[in-house]
Amino acid sequence: MDSPGATPITVPVLDAGDIRLRPFRRDDAAWVYYVSSDAELRRRLSLPDPYLHAHARYFVDEVAIASARAGNGADFAIEDPDTGIGIGWVGFHHRHGTEFSCGFWLAADLRGRGIMTRAVRAACRWALAPRPDGLGADPVHWEAQVGNHASRTVAERAGFAIQPGTFTARPGHEKWAGKLRAEGMP
Repeated sequence: MDSPGATPITVPVLDAGDIRLRPFRRDDAAWVYYVSSDAELRRRLSLPDPYLHAHARYFVDEVAIASARAGNGADFAIEDPDTGIGIGWVGFHHRHGTEFSCGFWLAADLRGRGIMTRAVRAACRWALAPRPDGLGADPVHWEAQVGNHASRTVAERAGFAIQPGTFTARPGHEKWAGKLRAEGMP
């Protein structure tokens, strides 16, 4: 297998029922900015304050698009297939070897409907598939701040085995963690 980072990653389009996962485009910065204004999302993520349009453009151009070009990750825009409007993100970023970390967020007005669970499952199935049909990840890691029950619920429903206890990411920031392998997918 090629080592991650050696060649660009082609982020595919994945259909997951009432949502579509697709590669980011430069024009996604507008909805990323809108979604990132949500107070709960801002509380759970380390976002600049104030969050500016330039930050959203940086995320789209220098994180989501650039990581795939560099072969370091794969970021999916989650969209409503009927409207083409972006509603969230799920992404994988290289850790070491074949290990990748997974992160995700969703527009506030769409939470609690199972959308993120469907998106994470579809994206993880692709990520865990061997290259060239998938990312070749083994395993996929997830972590979230202790108390982020919504993220933990999505991870559990997507099949992540949650590790017992917590770990300290930096002083005062305890996290939950989980791991997913192909045989753990629901």
